[in-house]
Amino acid sequence: MRKLTNSLAAGQVAALLIAECIILFNPEVPHTWTNVLSVWGTCALTYGIAAGLGFWVLLYFVEAVRGTSLSPAWLSYRVLTWLLMLALAGAAALLWYNLVSLRQFIPPETLRVVAFTATVVTAASGALLVVSLFHYSFGRRGALVSYAVSGLFLVAALTLPLIMRPEPVAENVVPRMPLEENPSSRRLTIVGIESASMAYVLPAVAEGKLPNFARLIEGGASGTLRTLYPTESLAVWTSIATGKFPRQHGLKAFYRYRFPFISTHFSLQPRGLDFPTLDRMGVLNRTAVTASLRRTQSFWSILSRFGVHVGLLRWWGTYPAEEIRGFVVSEYFHRQVRERFDPALPDLTYPPELSDRLSEYVVLPEQIDGDTLSRFVDTSVVVRDGFRWQSALRRALADDTTYQTIGTLLREEMDPDVYAIYFFGLDAIGHYFTRYHLPERFGDVSDEEIRKYGRTVESYYRYLDTILGGYIQSRQENETILVLSGHGMEPLPIIRRVIEPFKGNPHLSGYHEDSPDGLLILYGSGIAAGAKIQGASVLDITPTLLYLMGLPLGRDMPGSLRADALEEELVRTQPVTFISSYHNFLIEPRRAVDDDDWSPLDAIPELEVPE
Repeated sequence: MRKLTNSLAAGQVAALLIAECIILFNPEVPHTWTNVLSVWGTCALTYGIAAGLGFWVLLYFVEAVRGTSLSPAWLSYRVLTWLLMLALAGAAALLWYNLVSLRQFIPPETLRVVAFTATVVTAASGALLVVSLFHYSFGRRGALVSYAVSGLFLVAALTLPLIMRPEPVAENVVPRMPLEENPSSRRLTIVGIESASMAYVLPAVAEGKLPNFARLIEGGASGTLRTLYPTESLAVWTSIATGKFPRQHGLKAFYRYRFPFISTHFSLQPRGLDFPTLDRMGVLNRTAVTASLRRTQSFWSILSRFGVHVGLLRWWGTYPAEEIRGFVVSEYFHRQVRERFDPALPDLTYPPELSDRLSEYVVLPEQIDGDTLSRFVDTSVVVRDGFRWQSALRRALADDTTYQTIGTLLREEMDPDVYAIYFFGLDAIGHYFTRYHLPERFGDVSDEEIRKYGRTVESYYRYLDTILGGYIQSRQENETILVLSGHGMEPLPIIRRVIEPFKGNPHLSGYHEDSPDGLLILYGSGIAAGAKIQGASVLDITPTLLYLMGLPLGRDMPGSLRADALEEELVRTQPVTFISSYHNFLIEPRRAVDDDDWSPLDAIPELEVPE
């Protein structure tokens, strides 16, 4: 029992360190005792107890190795010193890991505080290690000094970071300046493809499998597109649309979480912690993130306010659909039609009347027939592996067919100057068919599985290649086509292959958490034929789009113009211009956002989140 009391005490300190980490990585949450106690209390009941039990097992293991009983006091200084050293070491590792992983998601001033905290906690862990070794070697000699040193470092690790944490700063009111309409003669077609990779496209082009990708690459500028880490799709595609880091635009993940007795939501989950599990346990309250929380202007809102007509389909971060000069079909339109949520999701399209009119064009997964499926899977081969491949493939094809059909209809009717469409299907295919596409990376794929599923990924790329051919065929002389992917897809690492079956995903085989590069291809008016783009980032897309449409770049956009993709004549005759920020101009503010516990998307049981 005494080993348990020591273990639980150390576990509660570990919980306080975890709570400190959560609060540090969410600088928008006010620093109050109520908030600190709520987060610590939640962590104490979950991570604290789990850490305490882990320490308890560790003490029994130490006893088994030593062959003698520890027999500590109810709160033993010697035992607690070792356990607290481990707790501090774990917290230091968590802080350093997230400092590197989430640097693009948190403000610079918070990064400095996190770096200071990680240093202090690391030093405290080292100090307790020295004290523990000293006690182990010399017994009680110098006990008072060691008590003071260990106590000082422990208190510093627990208090200094919270004291130094900067308070949330209210956004300054910026004087608005009027805009003049500046319609450009150039037209843009933007095609977003989730999880497409230049690592796949280039070899397939060389083998003649993707003729339209080949035409775009040979006649235009192309290269890999560096993504953000971690690759949260909502954050990545919003960075593409704004030219800003997630810490600037505010859409960091698909969900926010609220701790008990706290009204403010926590928008960023430190990596290594598991908020979804705590939500399923009823400890946290999860709320879906919507575009209303975006703090910066997107390329479609900027272009619209300059008089450019924009058409937008299924882009991440467009729900609820905002009023623009043109049309928006948000990313959850098809799910409302298929699943008939009650209450129905509002603001699925702009103009609103498009919603009822376009519902008949939504393709249901069960409408994808066997002949269509046979283009992607060899249905003649029988494999008894429990893989429900029809569900994944039908959903991918139904989604992409729906928005391609709707997009073609609206484009012909409304003729937007800038047309942007996003295709999700390849991501769903990659998550479940990567093992059959790259069997040598897995080693346990049978010949029958390869014959049945081995061409699915290739066939889906060909399906998208055909769609691109339609855009090339209909391109006007003054039109530029831009094809991009925010990230690629990689085989699931071995540790995840072991874990995922226990999480109910036995057939998951592809992922993109380690930020594999996406792709970027520009073709048409103003683009240098055969140019190779080097070092492009998702942050460079919006500055490049604005330049192509004859508009200035915002100096608060970290990305840059991809001049290496442009014709020399265009760069020579159209100077690059800048403004301080588009936030300064008279662009209509987004609808008011409050911090209620509810979002319209909470009516959806689970969002279709790319993993």
